[in-house]
Amino acid sequence: MRLLLVSFMMLAFMWALPELEVVAAEKAEITIYYFHGERRCPTCKKVEANAKAALYKYYSKEVKAGKIVFKSINFEENEKLAKKYGADSSMLILVKDNSGEEEIVDLTTFAFMNAAKTKEYIEKIKTEIDKLRK
Repeated sequence: MRLLLVSFMMLAFMWALPELEVVAAEKAEITIYYFHGERRCPTCKKVEANAKAALYKYYSKEVKAGKIVFKSINFEENEKLAKKYGADSSMLILVKDNSGEEEIVDLTTFAFMNAAKTKEYIEKIKTEIDKLRK
């Protein structure tokens, strides 16, 4: 019961978050891409909500400055970008631009296997972003 209440509160909190997407991803140091289809299940929505929660909790200044960008991309509508990253289904990746060469961390499996474990999920996102920022 307590877990259900905490999960409900987290989802309600996520809907109240300010939008974290920044239009100009070209100058971002790190871009988090969440690729999804037109129809999304509750787990898919939780994967996105947890990623946004991690950014809001730990990197709100960097997001506001455009250094870290979150992009929710419908792979059915943005085929060019989806093809670039091999996204033909739901996918969560972190991309760091190293002077034109990209370093990619694929968190898809982790994200979907741990979507219900909000605390662990958020900490994993933080850990991976911190590694990329070094």
